[in-house]
Amino acid sequence: MTEAKLLQQLQCGEESALEALIRRYSAYVVAVIHSRGRGILTAEDEEELASDVFLALWDGADAIRGETLRPWLAQVAVYKTVDRLRRHKISLPMTDSTAVAPDTVGEALEQQEDVLALRKALCSLSDEDREIFRRFYALDQTADQIASGMSLPAATVRTRLRRGRKKLKLLLEEQASGGS
Repeated sequence: MTEAKLLQQLQCGEESALEALIRRYSAYVVAVIHSRGRGILTAEDEEELASDVFLALWDGADAIRGETLRPWLAQVAVYKTVDRLRRHKISLPMTDSTAVAPDTVGEALEQQEDVLALRKALCSLSDEDREIFRRFYALDQTADQIASGMSLPAATVRTRLRRGRKKLKLLLEEQASGGS
């Protein structure tokens, strides 16, 4: 059954639709929670948070717009994970990108410009390719995990990552040389 049909049934209060969505997306939601929690949370905490995500899906189904639930589920999973960590005063270890502070205001501005340029370049990718990049780089999923979660062949995911990186590199080089 299509995701849109399941969402429509869920909005009508059909529990079987929720059960089908849980079966379809529970591994994805737990992976998002685990990735965002950086392995600090226990498996029980992750399962509890996943249950909270699906409860939010049940309670908020009427407000969900769009054809795909993945972005909505990921956003709620990240929010609930961060909230849980905050409530328990758990601090995440610094990532490599946050460990290096710029020495000057100029360096900080350059970093901000680089981030804006990357965001602009990412917008040139298709929605599906952006989702692949988000899962790979933000959620630390492997190509196989992405393929499974998005119902794509793993080779397709790897190809799209490779082509996307090439496209982004060209766009960023053009922006750096003043071409855009």
